[in-house]
Amino acid sequence: MKNKSDFTFIEACNLLKKSKRTVSRYIKKGLITPEKIKSQRGSVEYRFKQADLEILKIHGYVKYLLNNPRTEYFTKYANMVA
Repeated sequence: MKNKSDFTFIEACNLLKKSKRTVSRYIKKGLITPEKIKSQRGSVEYRFKQADLEILKIHGYVKYLLNNPRTEYFTKYANMVA
């Protein structure tokens, strides 16, 4: 059963203003971890918490940089924060 604070995959894409492919990459990279729910048809659906989506919307790229220190922007961001 869907809570009011749960978003489907498409709703998450719309909220983040990102394509389905981009949101799929976010999941693969671990930037967001949705709950997997088995649908009535037997397929697996993702459910996203609104709070997680809002955090990703605001801080997602920063989290990506911190998890991938080899990127050229990591040093620049790390120096800005320090």
